Amino acid sequence: MKFPLDYITAIDIVCAIGNIETVQYMDSVPSLIYTEEDASRFISFLDYTKDSEKYLQLGVFDSMTQKFIGMCSLEAIDRNTNTCELGYWLCKDYVGKGYMCECASEIVKYAKETLNMKRIFAYVICEHTKSISLLLRLGFEKLATLPNDTENKGKYVDRYKFELDFAK
Repeated sequence: MKFPLDYITAIDIVCAIGNIETVQYMDSVPSLIYTEEDASRFISFLDYTKDSEKYLQLGVFDSMTQKFIGMCSLEAIDRNTNTCELGYWLCKDYVGKGYMCECASEIVKYAKETLNMKRIFAYVICEHTKSISLLLRLGFEKLATLPNDTENKGKYVDRYKFELDFAK
């Protein structure tokens, strides 16, 4: 994983994310069709967050081809409460092959050991079973069901709130 701005273009992002299987559970993507304009906005967001102490945005790359295939991030990093949120997405062609488990494990380890985070939260749309499985494998526990918590593709959907508490 590495900070992606120096390595990717809007076209790379569209190639990685531009399909229904990848975007269907991403509430930050407004529609099922992901465009170069959307990717340009995402690049601007990455540029905005690169020097922020509240975000750590890392690109996921295929180790053999160096192709950009997703993102893994820590967001809402709060040094006062020692908490943050885990976020991630992965190109559909790489789902189920261990990439995100490896990346998320490493970023969680970094959050604990380097940033001294005490708890990490994650939010997932209730129907996203693969993401739920990943969080459980990482040791997260489901804290709550949040009804109509977020807008996804024009409708409000329920999300689960997960927590990884390092004190437990």
